[in-house]
Amino acid sequence: MDSPTQASPQLLLEFQALFDNASVGILLTADRKIQRYNPRFGEMFRFKGSEAVGTLGTCLYRSDEEYAVLGKLAGPLLSQGKSVRQELYMRRADGSDFWANLIGYVADPSDPTRGTWWIIEDRSEVKVAEESLKKSYTELSETNIKLAAAQSRLVQSEKLAAIGLLAGGVAHEINNPIGFINSNLGSLKTYVDRMLSLIDAYEKIQLRPGASMSDFATVNALKTELDMAYLKGDVVDLMDECRSGLERVKNIVQSLKDFSQIDSDETWRKVNIHQGIDAALNVLSGELPQKCEIRKAYGEVAEIECRLSQLKQVFVNLLANAVHAIDGHGTISICTGSQEDQVWITVSDTGSGIAAEHLPHIFDPFFTTKPVGKGTGLGLSVAYSIIQNHHGRIEVTSQVGSGTTFRICLPFNQPA
Repeated sequence: MDSPTQASPQLLLEFQALFDNASVGILLTADRKIQRYNPRFGEMFRFKGSEAVGTLGTCLYRSDEEYAVLGKLAGPLLSQGKSVRQELYMRRADGSDFWANLIGYVADPSDPTRGTWWIIEDRSEVKVAEESLKKSYTELSETNIKLAAAQSRLVQSEKLAAIGLLAGGVAHEINNPIGFINSNLGSLKTYVDRMLSLIDAYEKIQLRPGASMSDFATVNALKTELDMAYLKGDVVDLMDECRSGLERVKNIVQSLKDFSQIDSDETWRKVNIHQGIDAALNVLSGELPQKCEIRKAYGEVAEIECRLSQLKQVFVNLLANAVHAIDGHGTISICTGSQEDQVWITVSDTGSGIAAEHLPHIFDPFFTTKPVGKGTGLGLSVAYSIIQNHHGRIEVTSQVGSGTTFRICLPFNQPA
């Protein structure tokens, strides 16, 4: 290609037309001064005519310091014949600033005196859009934090509501072991009193000088009267029953504590999903035996990465719904298994089923078909949200009069 000094008149005319009509500012500087520029540059920097020709290039920047920084960046590259690209704030003749994309290259690498060409694009609208996007992102992040906090409070509220609805069954389940422990303690007191009377009789003989065989005969008669052989065996049984009852109460209280705890900061960890199901059954133990036969068919599944306390709530909600759907006595079946990279859990009941027109809405917040005071309408909505947060899915099939089946699928590992 011909150099500018060798270019034909026609090519020079074309270059001039491009220079005059370009949509970006074009500027030539030499010895740090403005040599020439196109009309678009004048409009961009609000210079009238050629009034800026001969002025120092520093007038295009907000300060001498910013000009010096650009010089340190551009100088080494331009001296090697390389181009320079930089986005920065530039200053107009009226003192206003705008965001610009600046591209510079030397006019002739073999002759530095010919100066440097600069192409300047006004990027103010892009900068405003970026700042707006950053602000929107910040606001969205803050909103997400607030939503996460609200969701945590909602989950906690639903947990407490579920415990409230189950309180009668839980109280009954705790009262049973407390009742027989209290009864056993009454029997134990009677047994201890009898044993103490026998010990007193032995001590009297021990303290009496020259005790006769008739004295021991009296003690043996008392021993037979108190039926000590039976007492010794029954005391052990009563103690074992008391210990078992206390362990039962402890497990119920611990299950309620685990279920109701605030777990927004719970870490993801690998657990056996069957632990969560059994814990949910433990929470519901006050209601289940009265109305339902529980059938478990657990498959061989690997541990999954999850927040177990949240999944416990899902299982409690599904099992509680199954209990309430059964009128009289019925069956609840819980099955698990694995398929490819997922574990699946099904909870089926032989209850009244869900009407077809209600199925599309069962996961909607506050939707419920239960009478007023019998449900919050949030149980399945919270369960759906928890499963979504675990990158799983929950599905339902139901037939009126035959029962309902919920199927949950969860990945073994959460996405990075």
